[in-house]
Amino acid sequence: MSFLSKNIILVILSTFFLSGIFLSSQAQASVNDEVYIFLKTILPEAKNSNAELRRGSCIVRELYLKESSGLVILNPLEIENIKNLEMSLPNGSIDGVNIILNCQYGYYQKNGEILKIFIVSTGRRGLETKNGVFTVHYQYNGWWESTLYPGSWLYRPKYFYRGMALHGLKSNLGVKAYPDSHGCVRLEKKYIDYLWKVMDKETKVSIRGKYNL
Repeated sequence: MSFLSKNIILVILSTFFLSGIFLSSQAQASVNDEVYIFLKTILPEAKNSNAELRRGSCIVRELYLKESSGLVILNPLEIENIKNLEMSLPNGSIDGVNIILNCQYGYYQKNGEILKIFIVSTGRRGLETKNGVFTVHYQYNGWWESTLYPGSWLYRPKYFYRGMALHGLKSNLGVKAYPDSHGCVRLEKKYIDYLWKVMDKETKVSIRGKYNL
């Protein structure tokens, strides 16, 4: 076989290989779009990125399938099953604020009913948010500079365990789809505003689960 023939064969094989990668990525993008469209029907603020689709999938599994299968994007069979189901309370739910570490989300429950679902970002590795059931021991209705991390500004913090608080940020972009805080529970500002409206000094804060990517 001539040198030219070998080169032609290599070019053809490379073209097929790259085409396969392109078609595979196109197919995955199509699946992700379908999952995103579905998630929007349940979680109006769902975002179309891999990290956010994994978080949204995890949330929906917990609320509809009572499963905690990790941060894996929903498959078509799961979506069809969920369409025929009603939302139910996850295991361990209590009236009050529930923060679920494995899916990085939370919800407010009253009289056994979920009234509001919201995304959160909790303590990163080595600074994990503590599991347990707490009540707020201190709160500040405004911007508060962290005494542990000077220069970090917390919006309307509600401290539930030592220096750990529910709080908003200057930018909602800080509410990542994964644990990223120093131990606090970060929320978008509108959701900490909501919690200020519905929480009183007796409201319980339940932190449970474990984040595993």
